[in-house]
Amino acid sequence: MRVAWLLAACWLCLPGCTISAVSGAEDDRPKNSCSADEDCRPKEGCIGGMCQPNDGELEALLIEVTPPSNSDAPHLSFVSHLDPVPTSGGELKVPAVQAATVTGSLRLVGDNPCYPTLPQQPVVQPQAVNFSLPITATLIPRERLLGLPQQIYVAAGGYKVDGTYKFELDVPPGDYDVYIVPDRGQKGPCVVPPQLFRGEEITAPAKTLDYKASNSSTLDLRIAWPKGARTLDGWAVDIIEPLGGKPISTEVRLGDPFDGGDSFTTVEYRVRLVYSTVSRLGTLPEDIESAHDLVRLRPPEGEATPMVVFDRSGLALLSNSPNINGFTRYPDPVTVEGQLASAADGRPLVGAVTVVSTAIAGVDEGIIASFQRTVQVEEQDNGIFSIDLPPGAYRVHAVPDPGSDGGVAGAGSLAALVTTWEVAAGAKVQAGKLLELPRSSVVSGRSSFEGAEVRIAASPRSDLPFLEALGRGDFIPRGRNALVESGRFAVSVDPGVLEIWLRPPEELGFGWYVQPGVEVAGKDHDLGSVPLRGPSVLRGTTTGHFAELSGGGGVVVTRPVAACSVRAYAYLDKDSRYTRSPDSAVSVVQVAETRSDESGAFRLLVPSRLDAPE
Repeated sequence: MRVAWLLAACWLCLPGCTISAVSGAEDDRPKNSCSADEDCRPKEGCIGGMCQPNDGELEALLIEVTPPSNSDAPHLSFVSHLDPVPTSGGELKVPAVQAATVTGSLRLVGDNPCYPTLPQQPVVQPQAVNFSLPITATLIPRERLLGLPQQIYVAAGGYKVDGTYKFELDVPPGDYDVYIVPDRGQKGPCVVPPQLFRGEEITAPAKTLDYKASNSSTLDLRIAWPKGARTLDGWAVDIIEPLGGKPISTEVRLGDPFDGGDSFTTVEYRVRLVYSTVSRLGTLPEDIESAHDLVRLRPPEGEATPMVVFDRSGLALLSNSPNINGFTRYPDPVTVEGQLASAADGRPLVGAVTVVSTAIAGVDEGIIASFQRTVQVEEQDNGIFSIDLPPGAYRVHAVPDPGSDGGVAGAGSLAALVTTWEVAAGAKVQAGKLLELPRSSVVSGRSSFEGAEVRIAASPRSDLPFLEALGRGDFIPRGRNALVESGRFAVSVDPGVLEIWLRPPEELGFGWYVQPGVEVAGKDHDLGSVPLRGPSVLRGTTTGHFAELSGGGGVVVTRPVAACSVRAYAYLDKDSRYTRSPDSAVSVVQVAETRSDESGAFRLLVPSRLDAPE
């Protein structure tokens, strides 16, 4: 065995062993170097002077390449699925980065379509020669469903010299949902509602999105409301799609109700909504195909009153006389008073308290109602807070301010608290909601890699935004970082399902330790001696496609792109275990990261496997 491996054995077997970290040639930390297979661990071989697995497990990866902001290539994140990946090291052929220049418009169809009246301020908006409209377009990558953070791209469609309205922007190739909102200042009888196009495939180098506005439908909705009840004046009514909660209709503010059919007991709010049909452009998951649009009623901003939604198909709103008559009441708010404090010593804390309803009392049976609110607890409050809520059942998330919770990894560090409240309708003021934040759980371990970064973060999730708004999603534990010091590390964490990384310096030649799906619930978690294994060394070059002039014409050339960030992600199934198939994956976890050099060359150290969740 070489000296490097003897040092590693010392660290793994003798917790009391200490080595001071230094730099350069005097760095005594273990290094992954070898001259023969005998220098490596079982199931590893010496390849290119480094111990690498004979057969690693990560056969498919999601690769993300991001050129630097000062590059000729666009500063965008390009994501690609690579399968197969050399599991014993080798060449990684990363696709050349090339943005897709998207040009798009939304136009009305027909021989002589009714064109909306556009706003006159700040300048007069002319009518387009092809009946296109001034719009704002939002392109949303569908990769976000795997929990991978993705940028959302927004562009405005302005009037062009050719007499049309168009938008133009650069995006990475991929599948997108395209959400288009015409100018909200439209007037007259021909208002065009927002439009949503799901599953648009965008390819490089250019893509034209010549969308035709779907046939708008008009919904004349009547809302019967008891006389003498709390008014609905000022409430907003619209139609939303159920996955992201995006409006697909015009919005109407309620007011000036008419006498209802029974003028002695009810009034009637009359609403005309213009709405569009969601366009499905590709093959989409079953839950998307079967989802129904929702009618949403929202109280005025700032009121402690729940939002209410109705399944449009369940209400039979496509009939000639659609009515909402099952919603007849909503509750008066209750003032809840409490204190944010440390469970250990009772000291008041600075922080934030978020409440999300799971059930609202005082509304009619079968009505879907929800409410959420966050209140900040400041230093001058002495931990005391007050919040107005509709009565009902709530999930509560209390988070200490980072400057007052005892530090990141200290013994006095405090965890976020997740609890439940039952808020009764009887008393208008209810005190005594004491939120005592417990000591954080500590994830600890030993490592031979002095100065290595230890990072702990919540496992990614792909909850739909609208479900989160209804209180169906989980609160996210806070991420924490620490360093290996004197051969040990300790990181204070919130309860939850977490992912753990130990990232040694790249120059030492080891892959990361990655353990997803670690459930930490109110107790400390000792990882023991964290093993670092020989990685699959994947080498490649980051390149880009560029248009250049040649001989009076344009040609596309491929050349290296320097200083690109290169990240690798492994696919995880519902049990937080590695899966090769993206179709069975519900999330991804990062397993490696590097940056290409001046020639575009990079070396990516991918772990031989993930450490399975317990």
